[in-house]
Formats: sequence, C-alpha cells, structure tokens
Amino acid sequence: MQQFAVYARVQLVDPPAWLDAYRIKYQQRYDFHVTLKQPCGIDDAIVPEIRDRFVQFAAPNQAIAVDFSQLVVDGPTDDDACIMLNAAPNPMLMDLQRQLVALYGEFTAYRKPQLEQYERSFRPHLTLIHNLEPEQFQLARAELPSDLQLKGSIEELVLAVVKD
Repeated sequence: MQQFAVYARVQLVDPPAWLDAYRIKYQQRYDFHVTLKQPCGIDDAIVPEIRDRFVQFAAPNQAIAVDFSQLVVDGPTDDDACIMLNAAPNPMLMDLQRQLVALYGEFTAYRKPQLEQYERSFRPHLTLIHNLEPEQFQLARAELPSDLQLKGSIEELVLAVVKD
C-alpha cells in the first residue's frame, strides 16, 4: 500500500527578510506549497497509472500568480494548531484544483477522514507554522505582523508517492 498526493510548489516573490529565520526557529523546514489533491491510499499496482496521468496533466500548465494575505490562526487548543495565510480568490488556481480532483476522482481512501472535506471545500493557503506546543505557538503568533502579505508563483506541480 502507498499514499499519493499532488502539491503545487509556491515560489515566493520578494519574501520578507525575516521569514526564513522565523520558519527555521519554529522548525518549519518544508517547501511552501498548496495541496491540490489530498493524500490517499492506493495499491502498489496503481502507481504507474497515477504517474502517467500526472505526467500528461502537468505538462501544459502555466504559472499562476497567487497573493496570500488573510492571516488565519487555528489553535493552539486543538491537536493540529497552525498559522496560515489564505490565498486571495484565484479562479485559475481553483480550476487547477478541480481538474486534479476530477483526474483522480476514484481515489478516495483519504489518509485522514477530514482530508476529504478539505479537498471538497478547497481553501488554498500557505501553512506558516503547525504542530507546535501551546507556548511556542503563542510566541510564533506574537512575532507575526497582522498585515502580513506574501506574493507567490506556482510554476511546478509535484506528485508525491510514498509507502505507507
């Protein structure tokens, strides 16, 4: 059994100088991305088909400019507390996500039950911070400017396939 998901890698345009140090301080070392197809379980035999579909789909896509400006603070009381920046409405990004979900529509063995709902009510965002202890979470939140805005460009789609 394996898991697969599709992400859009986000390249920030002129990010603030403090952002990298902030993310390192709070151990958020993954690349910025927007999840387009939530992680789903698949049989090993299906992996080549998943990859073939992805290669055909990903080739013709063009860059999408995205503005991230709505700060969302979720926590620190729940199990998956996070700080995110929601994207401004973006029809091209929404259409891309709908096409990908349709492409892989029959794959619905989501890794977590809530992921199906995330996929259905797609709200593109950048996760700045997640999975911190409550004290660290409060410190991380206090360091962020309330008017934070980031501009990004989506130029690459990533198919992630990993063993369970």
